[in-house]
Amino acid sequence: MLAGFELDPLVLKSRQGASAVRTWIACLIIGYAIASFIVPGDVFTAEVAVAIAITSTALGTLLPIMKSTGMLGTPMGQAVFVHGAVGELLPIIAMALLLSSHSIGSAAIVLVLFVILAAVVGRVPQHLLSKIPWLGGMLAAGSGGTSQMIVRAVVLLLMSLMALAAAFELDVVLGAFAAGAILRRLGPDADPHLEEKLDTLAYGLLVPIFFVSSGLNIDLEAVSSAPWTLLAVLLLIVGARGLPIFLVERFTSTGSGLTTNRERVQLSLYGATGLPIIVAVTSVAVSTDLMPSGVASILVASGAASVLIFPLAARLLGRKDAQDESSETTTARP
Repeated sequence: MLAGFELDPLVLKSRQGASAVRTWIACLIIGYAIASFIVPGDVFTAEVAVAIAITSTALGTLLPIMKSTGMLGTPMGQAVFVHGAVGELLPIIAMALLLSSHSIGSAAIVLVLFVILAAVVGRVPQHLLSKIPWLGGMLAAGSGGTSQMIVRAVVLLLMSLMALAAAFELDVVLGAFAAGAILRRLGPDADPHLEEKLDTLAYGLLVPIFFVSSGLNIDLEAVSSAPWTLLAVLLLIVGARGLPIFLVERFTSTGSGLTTNRERVQLSLYGATGLPIIVAVTSVAVSTDLMPSGVASILVASGAASVLIFPLAARLLGRKDAQDESSETTTARP
């Protein structure tokens, strides 16, 4: 939900956004090539599931890190946000199209219908707020204290769109993303403090629940019996997602403003951080017998490890870069 709330559609239309889209498509192709070698049985949907899992980015998980460290207003923060938004949105769409029980054409129609209905759901409250001025005042008056009308309305919208996505046999993550996008349009009119309340709701309740539920999906016995496999999957994630980001930033003009290889490595590490989509993909794959639960556990554990290791490594690189700049400045002084 937070990823959808933070996403500005204009970002995806910029040169940086277009580059991030092309980069993710290249990542998916590389991921599929890797999966075709390691997935037994030559099953297209199983290979696609692995490819999507190892090429996603956990923007919702990275956002609190970016906010707490003041990254959002920097070129690095903008680059992480753009690649993260693309690396979360496009895998969701790919899941809807390629992992559906319907044909690709039917899945595309279902996806379009969902987008239309979600737009209608978002348009109704926006229309009511513009036509009935006192309604916004009533919501604002009841947004504090024990009423918390805005928070209740946010939860209702979130649950409604997740239920709508489930009814269309789409992943509920798509519904949560759509709810965030709708709230972005309604936020200033509904409540100027909406973002703070979303942070409280998400980071105080929903995100911890997500991590607990993700942990419940991990078969510790399967993971502990194959530690080298977990390490190999982490390396595959770096190769399929992180390395293409680095190469694109290094050899093409993306408009990110990142000028050093250390910054590009930082970006690639952030971009390779993935967990929510891995959980969603493996859940679908296990439920449709495309993937054994043991393999799914290793993928989810690898995603959790990426959340633990990659942002920390990127932060350490950033501190080293800052120390080097400080040393150069001190040396240059007469």
